[in-house]
This record gives sequence, structure tokens and C-alpha cells, in this order.
Amino acid sequence: MDDKRLAGIPGDHGLSNTTRQVIGGIAVVAVLVVAIIASIMLSPTIIPGH
Repeated sequence: MDDKRLAGIPGDHGLSNTTRQVIGGIAVVAVLVVAIIASIMLSPTIIPGH
């Protein structure tokens, strides 16, 4: 177990930590996107120029 960690091979714990970080990042991005969409929907007077 310890040799694998020293060699850089992730065990189950490492994979779970990475997955948790990825899910956390996706959750943060999703919350930001939802907040931006909600602000645009709630304020129809502000129209982004394209």
C-alpha cells in the first residue's frame, strides 16, 4: 500500500479524493451558471448585446 503511494499510483482513497474535487468543481460551476441565468431571467431589461 505504502509502496504504491510512493510510486505515484493512486489507491482507492486517492481516487475518491480526486472524484470529490471534480464533483466539487462541477458543483461550483453549476451554481455560478444557475446564478447568472437566474439574474438574466429576473432582469429582462438587461439584454446582453450580441
